[in-house]
Amino acid sequence: MPFNQTTSWAMKHPQKLFLLDGLGALFSAVMLGIVFVELEMYIGIPKATCHLLAFIPCLFVVYDFFCYHFVRSIGPFLQIIGIMNIAYVLLSVSLAMLHIESITFMGFGYLFLEIVMVLFLTVVELKVAKRIIGK
Repeated sequence: MPFNQTTSWAMKHPQKLFLLDGLGALFSAVMLGIVFVELEMYIGIPKATCHLLAFIPCLFVVYDFFCYHFVRSIGPFLQIIGIMNIAYVLLSVSLAMLHIESITFMGFGYLFLEIVMVLFLTVVELKVAKRIIGK
């Protein structure tokens, strides 16, 4: 789905951004906390780093599902998850650079795709939040 179509959909269904973000965070937590820990020698990301990178999305899952079910004034809460997503991306990049010697092509590939997807969703979240708050 191209960016403009995604943004248009999100403007009509802003609450569902929390659900989308939470499902993405759940996927990241499972991949990093379970799958990649078992495949450390193929991914090249140390277990401790995988666990840290998996723990943060677990927090996002709780936040997102709470917001999806209980928050009605969603603009500020979308801004918060957008900012938290940017911080997570910066941490991911920093940790990838810290372990640049050991991370394999497969590990970089996963991190790159995750970062691109998180940033895409974050831009949409922040754009929708700005529009909601600006009303």
